[in-house]
Amino acid sequence: MLYFFHTTTCRKDKFSLIELLIVISIITILAALLLPALNQARERAKSIKCSGNLKQFASAEAMYGAVSNDYFVLSANYNSPERWMNNALYKSLLEVTSPPEAETESKAQTYWNSGLACPSSRQRDDEQLYSHGGSFRMIHYSYGRNDEFGTAWNSPMLRTSKASRIKNPSSKLLVMDALSRTVQAYRCSYSNYLKKEENVALDLQTAAYRHKQRCNATFVDGHVRTGIPINDIYNASITYYPWKTNMWPFHDRVWNLWNKQPK
Repeated sequence: MLYFFHTTTCRKDKFSLIELLIVISIITILAALLLPALNQARERAKSIKCSGNLKQFASAEAMYGAVSNDYFVLSANYNSPERWMNNALYKSLLEVTSPPEAETESKAQTYWNSGLACPSSRQRDDEQLYSHGGSFRMIHYSYGRNDEFGTAWNSPMLRTSKASRIKNPSSKLLVMDALSRTVQAYRCSYSNYLKKEENVALDLQTAAYRHKQRCNATFVDGHVRTGIPINDIYNASITYYPWKTNMWPFHDRVWNLWNKQPK
C-alpha cells in the first residue's frame, strides 16, 4: 500500500519595513513623552537631597549655638581655622569626614564627604586635588552663608552674630545654594550666577539658582525652604550700602544679620 504525505512549507512571517518604522515612531513618541517626566523626577529627587543637607546645616547650627553662647559659626575671615568650612566643632556636629590631607593642609579641610554636597552642583576641575575619586567635594561650591553683617570681612569677631538678637528669624537667610563660601545680597542677580557657573574663580558672592532657576535655603529659625524664586531674595535696587536706598526694608527682612539697624 502506498502512502502519500502532503507536506507544506511553513512560512515565517516577517515585519515589513513600514511596520518597523511605525514601531520605531511609536517608541520615539513614548520616549519623548516620558523623558521630561523622568528628568523632573530626577531633579525633584536632587532638590529633596539638597533640602535634607540644608536641614542638617540648620540642626548643626542650633547645636553649635548651644555651646558657643548662642553665636553662629564664623561666616568668613579667610585666614581663620574657625570659618565654617574649616571649623572643627561645626564639622563634627555635621559628622563631616575630610580627606587624609586635612590633617596638615587647610585647603583639604574644605573638602567634605560628597554626600553633603548639593547633587545638582557641578564638579569643578579644581576640586580634583583632594577629591579621592569623587569621595570628597569642596563644600563651598555647593553652599554658602549669608554674609550681611555690615562689617569688614577681616574682622573675625564681627562676621557672626547671636541668633537670639536676629529680628524675624523665620525670614532671614542663613545657608543657601551658592558657589562661594559667603553670599552678599547685592550680588545675587541671575546674570552673576551664570557668570560664576562658567568661571567659579570670579569674585561674585552670589546664590546659585540651580534648581530650575531657583535655590534652596535654610533660615535662622532652622526651617528649610525649597524652590525660592530669585525675586524673593534679590532686588536690583540693593547696593553695597542698602540702607542708603529705598530697599532697606527688603534687605532688613531677608538678609540683615546685624545686631542693630545702622543709623
